[in-house]
Amino acid sequence: MSFIIVTPKFNNANLLEININNKSKNNFSQLKLCFSLVYSIKKVEGAKIFKQVGRYYELLLGQSSLKPDQITTMVLQLQKSRIGTYNLSCGPEG
Repeated sequence: MSFIIVTPKFNNANLLEININNKSKNNFSQLKLCFSLVYSIKKVEGAKIFKQVGRYYELLLGQSSLKPDQITTMVLQLQKSRIGTYNLSCGPEG
């Protein structure tokens, strides 16, 4: 069985951290994460924007592969929130 656990959360600096945990016995190369957001991405660490259409994004993991039991983190700086803070409803959708 192959699976990857993706966990988004906002940190104290209102940056969106996306943890990716490979819980399988397989290596994954050129891992791509696809989702939509309420707010636009201003800056990305740990990945690069592969494709963007409006607020739909495809991010390519910054490292070449994700090994078994390895965890990696992407950090996204989003455009300024209208309410001054973020919550999970502002995070990845779909």
